[in-house]
Amino acid sequence: MALKEAANGLAAGKTSLSSLFKVYNLLRLKNIPEGITQITVIPDNELYRIPLDVLPTEKPNSAHSFGSTNYMIEDYSFKYFTSLKDYLENNRNAQGNLETDFSAFAISYFDDFPETLPSLPFATQEAREIQRVLTSFEDKKVFTGNGATEQAFQTQLNTSKILHVATHSEVSSRDPLFSTIYLKSAESKGTEGNALYAYELFDNQLENDLIMLNSCSSGTGSYLQGTGIMGISRALRYAGAKSLALNLWEVNDKIAADFATNFYAHINQGYSKSDAMRLAKINHIKTGSADPHYWGAYTLIGNSNPIIKKPASSQFVLPLLITVGLLVGFKVRKKSIE
Repeated sequence: MALKEAANGLAAGKTSLSSLFKVYNLLRLKNIPEGITQITVIPDNELYRIPLDVLPTEKPNSAHSFGSTNYMIEDYSFKYFTSLKDYLENNRNAQGNLETDFSAFAISYFDDFPETLPSLPFATQEAREIQRVLTSFEDKKVFTGNGATEQAFQTQLNTSKILHVATHSEVSSRDPLFSTIYLKSAESKGTEGNALYAYELFDNQLENDLIMLNSCSSGTGSYLQGTGIMGISRALRYAGAKSLALNLWEVNDKIAADFATNFYAHINQGYSKSDAMRLAKINHIKTGSADPHYWGAYTLIGNSNPIIKKPASSQFVLPLLITVGLLVGFKVRKKSIE
């Protein structure tokens, strides 16, 4: 009950720090050994809906004292895997010669789609701004509006080191394989809305370093015991994408754009993907709203290695199994990223 209550509140924008602190105590996370800086998580059932980094590390002053609360993300970086099999296959290498360093697909207006979809006025600006901050990458392509077609997406999906998507997505609770990413169609005059289904992604042979789906509920889907979340995220990981950055619930368009830009700015500086995610979240806590609803939705699934290499400190991994259906690995580092 505590898990479901906390998860529902987060997703609905009715965050209760009291509920989140109950989860922190339930998982006995206060017993994490001193010196741990990175946590690897394989969640199960309701725990998939609650990123551990949003949990308060001390009893909050009140259910809504967001600004005065210390969250786990301020002490640790996190990476997630959809299943144990996904975790065990994490070290597979993608050595393909991908033609494009960065590709982005962004759609701001959906008037021509058969579905009623709200506008995302900052989506196109988001893609352009990310293209600007990625100064360490040379070959960058941005597809917006009618140019953001399913056909172009399928091409860039198979040729891009980093793929960013800023559009609507929808998770099918009835059949996760019919979860969709909304793109444009190149047919007719390029104005007919089109949906790319999760089942269409499984047959790809992907080697992307990172795919970020900055769309509503891109990371959710039905849970199948032992195989993880079945939906868009599962399809992309199965097809070979090394890591995914997803949001677990609907996020504000402007906040999503700002968060993604900050995340990529740290990727551009050579931080690992998990550290880049952590720093983007801490930046939002300090400069935006500290309410976890606004920054906690983002989750990194898969390989967290930096895309741009920089000297790393000595490190070793200490795995630990925690009950309540949660597998966690802890990493100890001699030197903090900050």
